[in-house]
Amino acid sequence: MSSDKTKQIDNNPSDSNELVAVVDPNGKTIKKVRRSQLTDEYTWKIICVWIENSKGQVLLQQRSLKKRLGPGLWTCAVEGTVENDDSYLDTATREVQEEIGLDDFKLIKAKQVLYKAGVGSRLAQGYRIYCDWPIEKFKAQPEEVEQLQWVDKKTVVEGMKQGDPKYPISAKGWLTMFDLV
Repeated sequence: MSSDKTKQIDNNPSDSNELVAVVDPNGKTIKKVRRSQLTDEYTWKIICVWIENSKGQVLLQQRSLKKRLGPGLWTCAVEGTVENDDSYLDTATREVQEEIGLDDFKLIKAKQVLYKAGVGSRLAQGYRIYCDWPIEKFKAQPEEVEQLQWVDKKTVVEGMKQGDPKYPISAKGWLTMFDLV
C-alpha cells in the first residue's frame, strides 16, 4: 500500500505521457512531469468552466463512468488539466470545444482557488460562460463526459454547500471561485 505522498493519480492510459507543470502556490513552475507521475505531494494547474443560462440554470457534466478518478461525479460543465506550457485561457478554450462542443462563446475570468483534491492539490482558474443553448445542441466527448444536464442553480449551490456526495471535493472551491456564497 502506498503512502499519501507517493499515491499517484489515476489517469486514462492515453493521457499518461502528457507533460504537466508542477507549480508552487503562486503558480510558478517548479518542474514538469508526465501526468502518470503526478502524486499527492504535487500541485498542478487546472481550469473550471461554469456555464449559466438565462433560466437560472447551470450546465453540469457527469464524468464518464469509465474514468478511474471520480467516475460518475457531477462537475462544472468543463474541467481540464493545464498541460505543459499552455495558458489557463488556451486550456479553457480548447476544453470547452473538445468536451462539450460549444464553439461560439466568451470566457469571463473568475477567481483562482488553491485546494487539496483526492490526490494532490490544484491551482484552479475559473471561467464563466453565459449560454442559452438547448441541451441537445451540446456534443459531449464520450471519453470525458457521461452526460450533460441543465440544473437549477440554487439546487446545485445548496448541494455543494451541504457536501452532497454526487459532487467532487473540489465543489466547495467552486463556491468561492464563482462567487456563489
